[in-house]
Amino acid sequence: MGIMRRLYRGFIDLKIQDKIFLCFVVVIIASVLGIGISSYYKSSAIFGKKTSRYNVETVQQISTSVDYTLERIDDLSGILAFDQTIQRVFNTDMGAMSERETIAAVNEIESIMITHYNSQIMRSIEIYGNNGLVVKVPSSFNEQGNGPTPKQFVEMASVYRGKTKWLNDAQEHGLLYAVREINELQTAVKPLGTVIISLKSSMVADLLKNVDFDQSGAVLLMDENGSPVIASEPFGQPQAVEEIRQIAAFSSGSSIQTIGGERYFVSFRTSEYTGWKTVGIISLDKLYEDSRMIREWMIVVTLVILLFAFVLARIFAQTITRPIKRMLIPMKKVQMGDLDVSFPSGGKDEIGILSTGVNHMVSQIHSLVEESYRGKILLQQSELKALQAQINPHFLYNTLESINWMAKMNGVDPICGMVTALGDLMRISINTEKEFITVEEEIKYISDYLYIQKVRFGDRVQADIRMEDELLPIVIPKLILQPIVENALLHGVQMKKGQGLIRVRGRKADGGDIIFEVEDNGGGMTAKQADALLADESIADPQAKGSGIGIRNVNQRIRYIFGKDYGVTVNSVPGEGTVVRIRIASSLPKEA
Repeated sequence: MGIMRRLYRGFIDLKIQDKIFLCFVVVIIASVLGIGISSYYKSSAIFGKKTSRYNVETVQQISTSVDYTLERIDDLSGILAFDQTIQRVFNTDMGAMSERETIAAVNEIESIMITHYNSQIMRSIEIYGNNGLVVKVPSSFNEQGNGPTPKQFVEMASVYRGKTKWLNDAQEHGLLYAVREINELQTAVKPLGTVIISLKSSMVADLLKNVDFDQSGAVLLMDENGSPVIASEPFGQPQAVEEIRQIAAFSSGSSIQTIGGERYFVSFRTSEYTGWKTVGIISLDKLYEDSRMIREWMIVVTLVILLFAFVLARIFAQTITRPIKRMLIPMKKVQMGDLDVSFPSGGKDEIGILSTGVNHMVSQIHSLVEESYRGKILLQQSELKALQAQINPHFLYNTLESINWMAKMNGVDPICGMVTALGDLMRISINTEKEFITVEEEIKYISDYLYIQKVRFGDRVQADIRMEDELLPIVIPKLILQPIVENALLHGVQMKKGQGLIRVRGRKADGGDIIFEVEDNGGGMTAKQADALLADESIADPQAKGSGIGIRNVNQRIRYIFGKDYGVTVNSVPGEGTVVRIRIASSLPKEA
């Protein structure tokens, strides 16, 4: 502590020129080192981020390329499975066919299969019919080895009912299998046979040659069970595969992981089509090799900059202190109380600005005080106007109550009913603190709204509201039925010539959810217009201008509170009417 005090005292006793020089030196060293270090880490981070993003995009490109190739084989299996000739032959009892007919049928199917056979990527195409007929291309092909048997292929294909199942036998025999059950087109359930397309796994490896992956990187393609399809050494070893399988447990992502004692940047993506994972692996040492070169270069540059900075700091310190020394005499006068001193203004630098600032200090302070005072007055006036512009909701209720009593005194009962209904509507609408109400309160709100509208439209509007009694005490989000009813009235019944009818129903579904239905016999709409009611933009029909906003709002609120499984659906038939169905859970979520 004593050493620090002596250093501080020694700094205080230095000439101002030396103080400025030392300050310059400290600031320069701190700035140069700070900029250099931060630039190094920032450039390293940017470089690593770009490289990482590039590797992630490359993995996605590889996965997409593999999916594209496998989907083409999937399409081929579908072409064969749906071919009319293949359907006819394999749907025929072999016992009813002569030997000549059988040979002709086999030749006809072989010709179809040969047109799609590609020896460069395929080992064989086989069709095993449930009627006992077997057709292979090449016709001389015979299955050998310890791979899956035709019976196992048929059993696996039957599980997927007409969809292609991909099987990985790349590590054992270098093959991939596309297996698909052939179903009768008319019934779609009667199995006729099984298509087996065996591909060379080198086909996938050839795809990777066209992808510009990092030279230090490796790619691993695993099936849905975690078994390697394509693996670069040393990541094809069982221990490394197991570590990578645990790292790539999620569908997609990227992170820095330790594999075999070394740190790697690992990015992976799961194919939505096959469920296979494409994994890209890059050594961190290789990833940041360029960053180390940048660091060494920046150290040399920093030392050179510091050397020149020290020389310039001494020159700047002398230049800065020269005008300060000229200000000593007027400063002594200020100490004596002479406020009429005029400091010499030798230029437009900080010293000159300081001199001018002192000369105008009093007038500026006076101006600031007046400006602050005026600001406070304007603020008070604004607050007063804001208070005068506010209307207390209770004043509105009292006014409506006065109108109600005046109507009763004059015997105008319809006005009494409308004022009472309007007051109830305002209480629910203005009360922003109460976000949830019971079904019974929502029905009351709808009834008040329809009462007011019936006064307007008369017998043109009829309403029928029926709810199951067990729904009445259930708490639901406020105002999820009224906007639907309003939409049915304004854009359905109002557009109809003659009497309109609005039905509101509520019931519990089998699963326990609550179903509300609002049905009208208005003009209806097309399916495109019905879908547009729930879309982000309103429909283009001029007559529907403004419609759908309330329905979309209700749908968004329900999905926000209950989840995406709930919401609003619209069914409509032009000229017949519209049914809007609302599905919500029987109870509110805990966080609501």
